[in-house]
Amino acid sequence: MPQQPIETPWLVHLAKGDAKKMGDFFAPMIKLELPSDKGDYSKNQAVMILSAFFNTYPALNAVIKQTGKASQSNTFFIGEYTHSKNVFRLYVQTHEAGDRQIIHSLSITSK
Repeated sequence: MPQQPIETPWLVHLAKGDAKKMGDFFAPMIKLELPSDKGDYSKNQAVMILSAFFNTYPALNAVIKQTGKASQSNTFFIGEYTHSKNVFRLYVQTHEAGDRQIIHSLSITSK
């Protein structure tokens, strides 16, 4: 039986390459790891860096293949970000704030 894809509220924005809407889910400070940048950034800096990544590597698709709990309120997601020439490893860590998932770590790296 095929595995059901895992849906998250921010995944659609990642798959569309919409950094601004992804930023709506970012914590005030976020750990970002991309092929060209790595570090801790403010929400606004992270949106600008992610936007540049999306311009360089427009998404064909983004899928979550596995998820798990790091603690009661922290969840991690592992998947793939597909570009026309590359498939990147996707790793996202979130924490719950009320009924929202807040991203505090986003990694899109070469496999």
